[in-house]
Amino acid sequence: MELMKMVQLAPDHWHVYKEMQLCMAKEDEQFHPGSFEQDNSIPDSMWQKRLTESANPLLFAQNQQNYLGMIGAKTINPLLARIVSLYVIPSERRKGIASKLLEIILETMRKKGLIIAQLMVHIKAEPAIKLYNRFGFEIVGKIECVSPLGTYTQFIMERFLTKQG
Repeated sequence: MELMKMVQLAPDHWHVYKEMQLCMAKEDEQFHPGSFEQDNSIPDSMWQKRLTESANPLLFAQNQQNYLGMIGAKTINPLLARIVSLYVIPSERRKGIASKLLEIILETMRKKGLIIAQLMVHIKAEPAIKLYNRFGFEIVGKIECVSPLGTYTQFIMERFLTKQG
């Protein structure tokens, strides 16, 4: 397997983030109707700004030639952070990249003193749900989401970042 590293992009590499996010939105159109059009309308300055928000880390998996995947987290309150934008390009799936991204973002959350990691996943995204279950996430609820093209249901999944005794 080729050497892979995790990097945070410099703001002047915003186009990499935008391209990966748009690929994810286009691919996920079956799960999140309208997300591609919505993301594609975001001004370039906002993509660049997102890369400067150190309170909400965004990490990219990279080999020597390509960016392979990304993951982000957003602190919701002093105890809870939400994982957002976990994505691995199709040609690199089933190689452990998503697991590595999850490991690193969970450790980052733990080091910040956060207690709970949360994420939302479409109820029909079975491979993703299995991955999150392997990392100790449990379904704690459901939410109906509305987009310009329809509604869809997501599970809310959570896990503790520290051992509960």
